[in-house]
Amino acid sequence: MLQQHVPRAGEPDFRGWEWRHFRKRAKGDRPTILEGHSQTVNKVAFSPDGRTLATVNDDSTVKHWHVETGRELASFDLPFYGLQTGFSPDGRFLVAWGLRVIIWRALSWEEIAAAEAREQAEAKRP
Repeated sequence: MLQQHVPRAGEPDFRGWEWRHFRKRAKGDRPTILEGHSQTVNKVAFSPDGRTLATVNDDSTVKHWHVETGRELASFDLPFYGLQTGFSPDGRFLVAWGLRVIIWRALSWEEIAAAEAREQAEAKRP
């Protein structure tokens, strides 16, 4: 749409800063394609700082990605069907859950906790 307003050779250029601003916004950044999952990705969670994201897919793999480059930073095969993934509010931990819950440290990828979701629910019953 903006391209139709580019003046031809010899025509006056009446475009102002607004045209250039909207052109830059319309072009945006090139999309980052994340390649590595073998099945459909079900959930995506961005880290609080927006620099990385986590995905979980149908084959129960959680992957951690660098947003800008699309580089895979880490990959975890879950011993259960992973329904969700997310980061802690401070970005220090990554969590995946379904029938079980697993928590990793986001910098070292050390698994720090795992539990059966059913056990957790039953433990909270009065």
